[in-house]
Amino acid sequence: ENDRLLEKIESGQVAKVYFQFGTDMSLLQSGLDFICKVREEKGLHDLDICGSIFLPTKKLIAQQKFRPWNGVYLSDEFLSGEAGAKSTVLQMIRMYQKYNAELLFEAPGIRTEKDFAVMTDLLQESCDSDASPDGSDSTSNNAPAGGRSR
Repeated sequence: ENDRLLEKIESGQVAKVYFQFGTDMSLLQSGLDFICKVREEKGLHDLDICGSIFLPTKKLIAQQKFRPWNGVYLSDEFLSGEAGAKSTVLQMIRMYQKYNAELLFEAPGIRTEKDFAVMTDLLQESCDSDASPDGSDSTSNNAPAGGRSR
């Protein structure tokens, strides 16, 4: 998969790499590391990263338990309820922020004021912590800080 992605990036036609939602943090970490390495080695500093985020709501969790998206891995912790899903999503947001990735909230996205409040709370909580996604002190991290949301 990385070889095919590298071919596409080298074609010059790719401006952004999109990471589909999934809760395998080690796989996400390795994918983000790969893209950052490619960016650095190829001098592609304009190559953007976008990460998919689900709102950790009862409705979404029930939907994903009943009819999960094809190819999307969701951990038992995420599917256990809102608290587990929120913890997982916060880990993902912090990881994406570590890599200065754009956040894309989807499935079904931000449709109501309540959804907007959940998103805002997640973003605020992700910024309130000094811990990096793996629990270590983020000040020792060499990756770019920050993050964007849509």
